[in-house]
Amino acid sequence: MTHNRRHFLATAAAAALTPYRLIGAPSRLPKARFAVHPFVEANPKAVFIKRTRVPHKMDEATKLKEGIAFARDVFVPTEDAAGIPISHRVILKPNFTSVRNNRPHEENWGTGTDPQFYEGIIIGLKEIGLKQFYFLEANNFHTWNYRGLADINDRHGVEVNEPERRARNFRDSYEMNWTKVPDPVVYTKIPHYAPVNEPDTWLLNIAKWKSHGMCMTLSTKNEQGLVVKPYVRFCPGWQGVTGVPDFMKEHIHPEVERRVNSFFARRI
Repeated sequence: MTHNRRHFLATAAAAALTPYRLIGAPSRLPKARFAVHPFVEANPKAVFIKRTRVPHKMDEATKLKEGIAFARDVFVPTEDAAGIPISHRVILKPNFTSVRNNRPHEENWGTGTDPQFYEGIIIGLKEIGLKQFYFLEANNFHTWNYRGLADINDRHGVEVNEPERRARNFRDSYEMNWTKVPDPVVYTKIPHYAPVNEPDTWLLNIAKWKSHGMCMTLSTKNEQGLVVKPYVRFCPGWQGVTGVPDFMKEHIHPEVERRVNSFFARRI
């Protein structure tokens, strides 16, 4: 039943989205707002699969084209009051991590969001009038240049965060916004890079589906990179809790050991 349902949705989506592939069609003219395609919005529990026609994963021109086509399929101009104003700041969160020096170049390309596909999405969003973009990422600053990401962001005027912070920056909340964690396990409060959680912003999570030490990297795991370092280190084991800098200790739940052990007990 699941296979049939997904096949139906993928087929229906392809038909429903076809008109938005017409380059220069009136549907792509900027309006006061934009929205995710109504067919996608009407099926929030569906899994949509887009078939691309990229002959090789290093074919930059074709990947760029597919990124633009994806944006044209999914993001549509609208005058509907429920849409997102084009004056909003768009937070772009691709997955740009995990470059290993001992891997062949082409293998490294498969471990993060494809940069040309990412650029194509930006182009498609700019077509419908969006102008303010922010790239936010806590991890692996050195890989941004490796993948050409810095050049892409420069070309399109995308604001890029500074991932590193000093202890005093946390005291002053410099370019970060704090969130109180409901029913906390480890941290009672966590900081996100600004402008996350600010008014008039909209988050686009461009996750990478890949294996990871925690199991899989998907949309929720990708959002981990919005958390300011070193709070972002959710994965390095118990040392990541007991060995944190002093300025972080006030935000660790006082019963963290009991709470974490209770989760392990459920798995035994």
